[in-house]
Formats: sequence, structure tokens, C-alpha cells
Amino acid sequence: MKKLEDILEWYKRDTIELFGNDLVSIILFGSATTNEYVHKRSDINSLIVLNEEGIADVWRANKSVAKWRKMRIANPYFMTQTYINASTDSFPIEFLNMRFSYQVLFGENVLKDFKIRNSDLRLQCEHELKGKLLHLRQGVVLNGGKVSELERLIAQSLSTFTSIFRALLYLKNKQVPKKKKDVLMDACELFGLDAELFKKLYTVRKQKVKWNRRELIEKMKQYISEIEKLSIAVDQMTVKN
Repeated sequence: MKKLEDILEWYKRDTIELFGNDLVSIILFGSATTNEYVHKRSDINSLIVLNEEGIADVWRANKSVAKWRKMRIANPYFMTQTYINASTDSFPIEFLNMRFSYQVLFGENVLKDFKIRNSDLRLQCEHELKGKLLHLRQGVVLNGGKVSELERLIAQSLSTFTSIFRALLYLKNKQVPKKKKDVLMDACELFGLDAELFKKLYTVRKQKVKWNRRELIEKMKQYISEIEKLSIAVDQMTVKN
């Protein structure tokens, strides 16, 4: 299958056949719903919503998940509507990022009406920033300064920080761009971060530039310093629900 549309149609039919009447909805989110999707490189992210009977027997998806991965369909999130309604306070960043860009492939639009409290969102942003800051520091120490590992650390962490930056723009009542690079640049402007640094880190993530070990270590030092500055700002942030 060469086209995204063909893959999604196949995925939808396979999921309907697998879960039958226990299936409430299939929702696509992330890059596959934007023009940033790259065939055979981007993962296809989705949410599969089941009723209580379906979620109790979710193990039936074992073989299908392995088959889906071959088409770059990432492991879906399996949830019930009850779980979603009860979890927006625990995972507000994740649910908000789903809602920024999604497409209903089948069934009900379960993302349409749920509420997210700004206080819950700010708290998770702070928690995630501080946790990822620790992860960056550990990564620099543990990988021994290997170029390939530093590049992988930048790529993985920048994807996570983009999700947090979207949530922070939302908390500041700013329009959230569709493109990841635009999200990074808008967040840098809003919080006084080094935009040139994040532009360069983004090129590493997109595999468009190569730095030597000394350059990468220096960029990582700057990266960690900027995230630390942002975590302090978010810690001091006040929001209204």
C-alpha cells in the first residue's frame, strides 16, 4: 500500500473486523492528520475506543498490533469513554495534543466535548519539563558523548517538548500552530528562549545537519540550560480555570 489513505482504510476495516460491536471509535491523531506526515518515516498514531466488554478482551489485538506495526501504525491507545472522562486531569497534555489535530476514522467523536482544567495542564507541564530535564542530564552522562546517541536524545526529547510547548501556548491563550517547527518558534518567543538554538536542534531532529562531538555537547549544554529556564517560568506561572 503506497498511499496513506489506503493504509488507513485497511487499518479501519481490520479494526472493525477485530472488535465488531465492541468498537466505539477509531481516532487518528498526530502527524498523519497534517502535512508533516512522511510516508514510510512518520508513525501513524491512533486511539481505539472500546466498550467495557471490548476493553476486558483487548488481548485479541495481539497479532493485529504486530501486523499494524509493519505499516508504521504505532501501538494504539486502547481506552473506554469512561476512562477518558476520568483521566483528563491526569493526562491533560496527551488529550489536549490529540485534540489539536485529529480525524475520526470510525464511530463517535469522543474527543469533542471533554474538559481540561488549566491548573491540571500547568501542573503536568511543570512535572514533564522537570522530568525531561533530568532525563537530558542523565542521557548526556550515560551515553559517553557518542554522536549517534546525542542525536537520538535530541530527536526524542524535542518531540516530547513540542507537545509540552503546545500545551503552554494553549495556557497562554495563543493560537497553536499545526507545524512542529512553528510551535517551537512561537514558544521560544513567548518564553524568551533561544530560538536559534531550537532551530538548529530541529535540523538535527530532521537529519538535515551533522555536528561533531564537541559541537553536539556544547549544544546539549545550551539545550539543558534553556529547558531549565523554562521549567522555572512554568513553576511560577499562574492560570485560571
